[in-house]
Amino acid sequence: MEASIQAVVRQTVEVDAELCGGSHVKGVLLADNRGLSVAVQGECKPRLAGKVAAITALAGQIEPDEDNPVILIESGVRKYLIKKEEKVNVLIVKDL
Repeated sequence: MEASIQAVVRQTVEVDAELCGGSHVKGVLLADNRGLSVAVQGECKPRLAGKVAAITALAGQIEPDEDNPVILIESGVRKYLIKKEEKVNVLIVKDL
């Protein structure tokens, strides 16, 4: 399990670097469907796991015909990308 978590984090940073010309990823959090933290790296806090699981569940209700919609939350300094991947909810935190 740990190897697959590290692969998700590595792939996230690589894709971001490809798309943006450099990685701006500040943290990654993986949460299960019950809202328990599976893995945390960087500036993410484990206490966000429940909120991430709840947001993905609500997004699924808004778009019931869409499999695993992507949620984007922008603040004044960061972007939060949230998406369900198989049995794990993923939060990616990026600087603007």
